[in-house]
Amino acid sequence: SPDSELSNLDINFRFDITDNFKLKEAEIKIDDGGWEDALMINSTIRLLSSGFHILRIRAYDMVALRTYKEVPFTIGSDSGIKVITPENGTVTSNSSLPFKWEYEGPFNWSHAEIRIGKRGKFQSVEDLPDGRIPLEAEDDYQIILRLMDGFGNYIEKQFTVIRDLTPPSIEFICPSGGSIINSTRTCFEWAGTDANGIAEYLIRKDEGEWMGVGDNTEHNLTLAEGEHKIGVKAIDRAGHSSEDMIDVIVDRTPPDIRITKPAESILTSSRIVFEWEASDDNGISGISARMDNGEETDLTYLDHFTVSSPGEGNHSVEFTVVDVAGNRYSITYDFIVDTESPLLRWISGPGMITSSNLVNISFEAGDEVGLESLTLDVGGATHGIPVLRDWLVLNLSD
Repeated sequence: SPDSELSNLDINFRFDITDNFKLKEAEIKIDDGGWEDALMINSTIRLLSSGFHILRIRAYDMVALRTYKEVPFTIGSDSGIKVITPENGTVTSNSSLPFKWEYEGPFNWSHAEIRIGKRGKFQSVEDLPDGRIPLEAEDDYQIILRLMDGFGNYIEKQFTVIRDLTPPSIEFICPSGGSIINSTRTCFEWAGTDANGIAEYLIRKDEGEWMGVGDNTEHNLTLAEGEHKIGVKAIDRAGHSSEDMIDVIVDRTPPDIRITKPAESILTSSRIVFEWEASDDNGISGISARMDNGEETDLTYLDHFTVSSPGEGNHSVEFTVVDVAGNRYSITYDFIVDTESPLLRWISGPGMITSSNLVNISFEAGDEVGLESLTLDVGGATHGIPVLRDWLVLNLSD
């Protein structure tokens, strides 16, 4: 029929040429080809290319009256068939799908056929069970709906549906299960795969509601300190789902360290041994020490730290402990090394013979680290002297 949009390339033409008395001549012509005698035939099959074409027919009767007709048509363009359901590319887990279609174009079709799958055979659409397309196995189905006229010409619509019975796979990438983290806001990353595509990801923390995140494969969560269960779910286009769950611990509390030895802050030995106790609820990952802002020494696998010959005077050791979450805590142990006796020298007093009961005694006392006390014993009596004084007046008897 005129203005048809056909799908087949081997076009079937059928026509009737009659006259009330007698025809003298009748010819047909396709596109720019030559005119051919049509009196001896009423149909012909031609293999044509895609695109626009015109069939022309002209006839003359015995008195030279002429009739001329043109039938324009197109091959390979949109057939005009509209498949309402299922949509092209539908992915389903069902064993059948409802089938609805419509056609309002100019092609004068007489019956409809359908082929389900590349290895299927064409059958009448009316033979579909309950008007549904059967999908027997998990597969990609190429479906062709074909409308045919009485002469073998047809228009068709191809679409694909997929029966998917396999759920997707999903796995957390970062952080890994059992991780101990020191941030209350953490980015969780995962990877999901499915042969026919992931429709949506969802995530949740602890026993909360699932939260959709679209097709994103990472999401930030705010977590309080403590233990948490984090879940991620993948839903494929067929509606199948899979989950992955991990446990994480949020640890924002620094570890603790206490120096147990030495107990004193003034030390008289040139060899000093430090011992400590370190603790954390989730474990220690490292311990180090730094003497007088020098290089850091790793003590992670040691139970003591020895300092030899640090020199007289004031010193400090900074101990740093790091837990498995990366939290750090440092303490400084200040101490004094004093291995030498203080200096004490008489200036005047001892050996003196005087007629006065008041005796002025002078002396020199000192220490590189510092004096704690200064006393003078006279005749069995002890006199305390301020450590910064270098003299003393005594009232003595004969």
